[in-house]
Amino acid sequence: MKNLLHIFNISKSPLATAVHALATEIMPVSRINVNSDIIQIKSICEIPKIPKNFNKNFDQVTNERALYVWQNHSKNNSVCLLWSGGIDSTLALVALLKTAPAQGMINVYCNVNSIFENTVFYTFLLKQKNIRLCNSSLLPADEQFEIITGDLGDQIFGSELLYRVNHMFGFDQLGRAFEQVIPKLFSARCGDQMGAQLYDRYLPIVKNSPIPIVTAFDYIWWWNFTQKWQGVKFRKQCFMASEHRSIHFFDNTDYQLWSLFFHDKKMGQKIETYKMPAKEFIYTFDKNESYLQNKKKLGSPYGNKVFYFGFFEDGTRITTWTECLKILDELAIIG
Repeated sequence: MKNLLHIFNISKSPLATAVHALATEIMPVSRINVNSDIIQIKSICEIPKIPKNFNKNFDQVTNERALYVWQNHSKNNSVCLLWSGGIDSTLALVALLKTAPAQGMINVYCNVNSIFENTVFYTFLLKQKNIRLCNSSLLPADEQFEIITGDLGDQIFGSELLYRVNHMFGFDQLGRAFEQVIPKLFSARCGDQMGAQLYDRYLPIVKNSPIPIVTAFDYIWWWNFTQKWQGVKFRKQCFMASEHRSIHFFDNTDYQLWSLFFHDKKMGQKIETYKMPAKEFIYTFDKNESYLQNKKKLGSPYGNKVFYFGFFEDGTRITTWTECLKILDELAIIG
């Protein structure tokens, strides 16, 4: 099955693209009592029971999660992390760096795309004694290999769909009534008739939210939080060896409760302030003002490029940003 999905991943045919997307990413699996899915699949990822009060702030949740990872997912005082350069995986990496034991080692699996997305942090990593940079296309043949990812960050904060609304209709539409915006979004993505059917199909999920779903932002977050959690949690396993295991940094109860109790902290006043609590946590460590103020969420597909940072079959080893640019230039990937 994994080999078959790999073929779908590299194929350019519409059928292969559709099958790959259906099997690994977009098929909704409802985590609430209302199941609007066309194909009924039982969720094994329940939403946590909601207490009367929850007062942990984002930094506290993050630091506690990082300590838990060190205590439960390290091997020989070492952890492995899949780093894209994006906000979610950079947050996980910073948290692990801040909470690392004295002799702790972090194996950072990354690639050329990671370097492009967060060049400043990459150059910082080159200088750290407790960081080992590894090629993300060559995971070790270890029966008990576990790798930390930034997946499920979008389910906590919102969705990449927020950027689509911002691009197509303007940022202000995210604060408008969802009844006015979501039908337009669905129609823009799949046509008027199917868009209307999709909107009607998922409308019942609104009534099952413990917080009011009023705006387009509210709806997009709740749809992503309740319908895509399970698909995102397990999609990477389709491309990993059966003995490998991905551990998602945001996959814990406290992050979900923070998302439910501090809904107003996720978006901010402009598209650049989406995920600001995570960016502020990163900023306390790297002091990168540009990343804090301007970084936007980018999708980070797993293994969709062939030119990776690290060791190549011909013995080439890329260790600096300059070397990266040179090799990419020689391969005519950039200018």
